[in-house]
Amino acid sequence: MSSYHGTATVIASGVAISVEADLHADHPADGLASWRGTLRADPKTSGRAAPDTDFWQVAGNRWGKLRLPEGREGDFVTTCHAAGALQMEIKGNGSEPF
Repeated sequence: MSSYHGTATVIASGVAISVEADLHADHPADGLASWRGTLRADPKTSGRAAPDTDFWQVAGNRWGKLRLPEGREGDFVTTCHAAGALQMEIKGNGSEPF
């Protein structure tokens, strides 16, 4: 299992959103690797710009791209999120970006 804890950027609908990410990847013996984790709005920027808050206002599944500080990216889908909550659970698609 590999993991990443730190800052990241969500790219969704052409908007870059600063987040704190807590991510984990599984590498089971059957070869079907997956990654998942939690994204939290960066408290320094979450209330500053209206486009940032729009991303967090709608409950339900949505997708985005996660970019780590060194530039690696991965696509994800939201698996758990309540409208207005500045935290969401995600599941990554493809190889983990960390």
